[in-house]
Amino acid sequence: MKRLIILFSLISLGLLISCSQMSSPTEPQEAADLSINMLLKPATANGYNVTRVHVRITRNTFADSMDLTIDGESASGTFTDLKVGTYQIEVWVYEDTTLIATGSGTGQVKAGKTINVTITVTFLTGNLGVTVNWGEKNVIIFDDFNRTDNSEVGNGWLEANPDFACISSNTLELKSINLGQPNSLVYRSFIFDIMKTYKFSFYVKSSSSNSNYIQILIGANLSDPVHPMADVDVLGITIALSNDPARAPHNVRLFRDSNSEFTSQMMNSSNVAQANTYSKIEGVVTANELELTIDFLNDGTRVENLTFSFDTPSSSGKYFAIGNYDGIGAGIVTYNIDDFKLEEL
Repeated sequence: MKRLIILFSLISLGLLISCSQMSSPTEPQEAADLSINMLLKPATANGYNVTRVHVRITRNTFADSMDLTIDGESASGTFTDLKVGTYQIEVWVYEDTTLIATGSGTGQVKAGKTINVTITVTFLTGNLGVTVNWGEKNVIIFDDFNRTDNSEVGNGWLEANPDFACISSNTLELKSINLGQPNSLVYRSFIFDIMKTYKFSFYVKSSSSNSNYIQILIGANLSDPVHPMADVDVLGITIALSNDPARAPHNVRLFRDSNSEFTSQMMNSSNVAQANTYSKIEGVVTANELELTIDFLNDGTRVENLTFSFDTPSSSGKYFAIGNYDGIGAGIVTYNIDDFKLEEL
């Protein structure tokens, strides 16, 4: 039996609600739209002519359905005025009047965010078990942190400072530290291949508009979690999302080996994050280039696009790490990170 995996893009629009520092972006109460986009090219490549795609969504007692609009090798449609939450998604794929494939899955609609949901669609003819990835990217790590509150982060993450990392309200919660303490970050095994291109993305917010400092370590070794930049083999990145010149420049800095900053770029002083409002960070990295996009308010109004070039690293490190480098004081500032993804392009 043939199987194909469809990557849906669930785009939640609507009003963003200001959250308390313990709240999650999965909790807003306003209505949102759910836009579904489905690539048909893998189906045509396997000899099918898709003429109709019917989608049904349900949540508790709510149900709605539609036929997607087919345009060339894609099908799309939008469900409007939905409550934020988790929906069951069912899919029926037709060639003329013949049902050729079905599938189901779940997707969580979140206000102001784009969420990728993978649904397996099984063809009803043939007896050969073939799986084709209808997504275009190879996801190495994905974590929406959507699990029960816990003092341990779990899902394969290790904690450089366990007292300052936990799962709270379906997000990764990290705290600021006292200077001299291990950094507030989490990490997972990752070997950087200089022949490949990688993309990372995540959402982050701080409880303080004046203290929002993020670090990303690619190819870290973490022999000294108090100084995690000291032994980064590939790339250490710090981002000052807040703008307080008395504490740190409003810039992005790159590090490698011996805690040595080798380049930096200043950002527009008006592009700053706000307290308890998510920023979206995306980066595409190769052996000698980083393209970084920072959407400070996660609405496209304040965006920095930065490009860095550097020498190819000589070694690959052990981990991918993410966290803050905020030494304002132990537990004074709360950070929440959501929907982390690392993928190979």
